[in-house]
Amino acid sequence: MPSRVSGFAGPLRLRLTIASLVVIAALYQCFWNLAGSNITGDENIYLQSGWQYVHGDFSANREHPPTAKYLFGLVQLLTGQGPIGPRVLVGVLTFAVGVVLYLWLRREIGYWGALLAASLWWLTPRGGAGARVDRLALLDPVMTAFAVFAIVAAWWWIRSERAWWLAPVSGVLMAASVTSKLSTIVLLPAFLLLPVLFKAWRKGLVGGALWATHN
Repeated sequence: MPSRVSGFAGPLRLRLTIASLVVIAALYQCFWNLAGSNITGDENIYLQSGWQYVHGDFSANREHPPTAKYLFGLVQLLTGQGPIGPRVLVGVLTFAVGVVLYLWLRREIGYWGALLAASLWWLTPRGGAGARVDRLALLDPVMTAFAVFAIVAAWWWIRSERAWWLAPVSGVLMAASVTSKLSTIVLLPAFLLLPVLFKAWRKGLVGGALWATHN
């Protein structure tokens, strides 16, 4: 019996150690020194637009949908006008995407595959020579986060027997993604393919109606 316990404890310690190191690195990547980067041109536009939106003026930056900018404005109401609050919001969404990817893929490809996917999301470079785009108050990281949440919710719905409510949740999340930046609309075929992939035709019709009415 002691040998079994020690044999189990060794792999468990290894898992916890590696996972802890990955999470610490991810938190550092998402939140450390968010004030260190200068405000970019696009970031300034979105910050100013969001600030105007929450004060009732929706005339700025009409070429992009309002959701992400409105969220930036709401955060600025809480933290003060400027980039820090919105950058923290982006960091929270970016970190949450890694957590959701792990929870989703843990069942599908196992612990190490799920941890690898989360690690790649958190730690690989994104952006040009400057700061990572997911450390700035830009539309793309908000759009991407909501899209990932929507796809995972749809996957969990199609794989479950009773969680019908995930279909409208997925629709709401995808609507938040599309109304943050329109380019995410290219992901819509992925939702149509899910019932085909799992041959869930009846569920696809019923859940698809719920998904569409909440999008």
